[in-house]
This record gives sequence, structure tokens and C-alpha cells, in this order.
Amino acid sequence: MAKTQPSPKQALITQLMIFAMIFLGFQLWTNHMQQTDVRSSVDILKEMQGLSQKAQDADIAKDDQTLTQRLGQEVGSKTLTQEEADRSELEGAIITIDSLLNAGEQHKDNGRMQNAWQLADKLFSKFHDSPMWNSMQVQVYDPAAVWTGSALYAHVVERLSDWNRHDLIFGFIPGFQVVDYLVRVTGAKPDFSYWFACFLLALCVRALIFPLSQKQMMWGRQMAQLTPLLKEIKDRYKDNPTEQQTQTMNLYKEYGLNPLAGCLPVVVQMPLFITVLQFMQRYRFEFQKGTFLWMNPSTPASAFLAQNLGQQDKALIILYGVTMTISTLLTPVNDPTQVRQQRLMGVGIALVFTVSMLMGAFPVPAAFVLYWTFTNLLATAQSLRAYRMPLPALQKIVAPTGGVLPTRKPSFMDRMNAMMQEQMEKEEQRKAAEAGGTTPALGNGSTNGASVPERNGQAKPRSGNPNIRRPKRRK
Repeated sequence: MAKTQPSPKQALITQLMIFAMIFLGFQLWTNHMQQTDVRSSVDILKEMQGLSQKAQDADIAKDDQTLTQRLGQEVGSKTLTQEEADRSELEGAIITIDSLLNAGEQHKDNGRMQNAWQLADKLFSKFHDSPMWNSMQVQVYDPAAVWTGSALYAHVVERLSDWNRHDLIFGFIPGFQVVDYLVRVTGAKPDFSYWFACFLLALCVRALIFPLSQKQMMWGRQMAQLTPLLKEIKDRYKDNPTEQQTQTMNLYKEYGLNPLAGCLPVVVQMPLFITVLQFMQRYRFEFQKGTFLWMNPSTPASAFLAQNLGQQDKALIILYGVTMTISTLLTPVNDPTQVRQQRLMGVGIALVFTVSMLMGAFPVPAAFVLYWTFTNLLATAQSLRAYRMPLPALQKIVAPTGGVLPTRKPSFMDRMNAMMQEQMEKEEQRKAAEAGGTTPALGNGSTNGASVPERNGQAKPRSGNPNIRRPKRRK
């Protein structure tokens, strides 16, 4: 019995089940690792202090995560009070931030510097209203260094601000200076220049990839014209998936369409995405001077709304998710027969990104989310324009005999090559006529001096004039 291809709905359900199994397996493995660690929170904190003397920041960061989980368990079992757990959590986080910051500066590692900032920012959000934020002192590996939460936070901001100004992205791109130029060229006004710099950056990126994106969109419209033919192949060979795939690829070849051509703009955009993200991270503290609509100092401080473009704003993240969904729905698909499945996957990816940022798994400043939102709006405008442009009907480029059919008008170089070829043929025929004493007719498919096949398959030179008889050789 022949196998049939699963429907788009069945394929999507299968993929979701695979993702769920991977997630559950990861959770089981994590729980197993947690169960094998029997240290108490006091033991973990003492070990972190010892690791701080050895400057082992990677092990300290792992122990800090374990400490947070163990404190939650001990509070739940009433072994510790919430206040005692908060003091231990703050102490462990200060040790971790200090070790990451020192290791990042020593090894010139931007990743460690960014991790130190993210942990300090998380700590600020949780404890800045607590009395222990300014009063509790923590001894770190340097005997002369004693930090409170507020002092360490200010130190991280100062050191990272200086680092961002001089650090080069990928070793040669001055990310801070690029964004700073866009801000200053518009006057460095808090209520305009900073968000408008995000728009200008989005405009520049879209201008760079405009030709590829336009080609992708027009390609998608051409692929959509094959939908009736692809459906016919699918219905005809529904019981033979191998032959169905073969005939589908033959159809693409016949019309000169590459089903993977739409992937190129996505591949090109990934390096740009990473580069702009690095731009925004380098300029994070400067963006705290900028405002946009509801993001201003008069907005009440909360976990949902930001007061400037350097903080995380969840309302803007939701707006980004809406714009990304719309842009995804207007993006052409690779396979016109699986439009619904690919649309669902695109919307699913948009939701995953949005939820990840809302949950804090992908912490980015509001300026980067605003840039991304502007990018989605520009992409949507380009898609609407592309779908309104006239599209010529598809033409076959592969002849039944395997040759290539002409699908375009001859260019200037084509005409020049044809003229040169014609002149060369005329010159050869003239020389042959002079040598043979006759003038052959043009365009009859034969030339003087050409070879004609004999019965035995060997070529025999032909005389320039068939009326002239050659003299017989004497024996």
C-alpha cells in the first residue's frame, strides 16, 4: 500500500509534539541535576565566596542559579524566612556580578560584561526599593572591595558605559559611534532624536536589503501562479510521493523557478539583525535619555511600561508581535501547496519571539524593539507595494527536447555578438569562394571547404567547386 503525505495540520501537530517531548526531556534532566545537588543555601554561598577568591566566574554563575532555586525550596519548606532568603540571594548576586565584571574586563570579553549588566539590572528591579539595597555590605574576592547593591549597580553602569564607547563589534564596527551619529545629526533631542535614530537605522537596513526583498516577493507571486499545476500533480500522484516530488521539481525546472530562492533574503538579514542588536546594546545607557510616546519620566514606574528607551517596555513588545505577525502573513512562501502550514509556522515563530521577550528570556532595550517594529512596518509597506505591481505571466524556459527557450528580448551585447558572428561567416564564405572560384549562396546550410560524411563514417574534404574535376593520379 502506497504511503500518503500528512496533511499540514497533522504535520504541525507532529512538530509541536516533538518540541513538547524535547522540552519535557530537558525539564526532567534539569530536575535530575537539581536533585543530585544536596548542598544547602549556606553551603552554596560559602562555596561561591571561595570561588570568588580564585576568580572562577563561570562556576560562580552556575552556583548562583542553584542558590536561587535552593532558596525558593527552603522558603517553601519554612527552613528560611523570606527576608533571610532575600539577603542570601542579594549576597550571591553581588558576588556573581563582581566576578563577571572583573573577568570580562580582564579577558576583554563582551559576553561576560553583558551578563554582569543583565544580572545587575534584574537585581535592581527586584531590590531597589528594599532597605538592604543601600545598607547591606558584601565582601568580594578583593579584601578592599565591599559592595552594597546600589554602589555595585552604579559601578557596573560606569564601567560598561566606558566599555561600550570603545568596544568594536566583530572587531572593526564602531557600533556606539554609528548610533550616536544618528542621534546627534538630528539635534540629540530627548523627545525626538533617539526614537528617530531607530527609524533611520531601520530605513538604512531595509534600503540595503530592498533589492533582495523585492526579488523575493515577486518570486513568491510567480510561485503562486504554479498552484493549480502543483495541485494537479499532487492529486495525480497522491499515492506515489516519490513520483510526486519528481514531477514537482520538473515543473519548477520547466518554468525556471528555484523553490529555495526565497531563503536568500532571510540568510542575508541574520547578520544585519545581530549587528543592529549589538549597536543597541552598546548604546543602551545613552538610550535612557530618550523618550517615545508613553515612555517618558512622567510614566509611573512599573514592570509593564518603561520610562525611557533604555529599559524594557512590554507594551511595545506586544506591538512588535502584532507587526511581525502581519509582516509574516505577507511574506511569500516556498511551497504554494503548503501555504497554511508555513503561515502557521511563521506566526508561531513570531509568538515565540514575543513571549520570550515578555518573559525576560531575551532581554533587549525598548530602542531595539522599536527599531524592529519600524523594520516590520517598512517590510509590510514594501509587501503591499510589491503585490500591487503588475506581474507577467509565467513562461516555460525548458523546451520538450531539453533545450532552452528564449524568455527575454536580446540585449545590446547579444545583438553585437550576432552581428560579429554574421560578419565572420560572410568573411569565411568570401574566402572560400575566392579559393574555389565560385560564390555560394548564403543561408543554405553549407559552406565551401566543409566536410561531408562518407559511408564509412569518415569525413572527406569537399572541393570548393563541384564542377571542377580533379586530375587522375598516374599509376
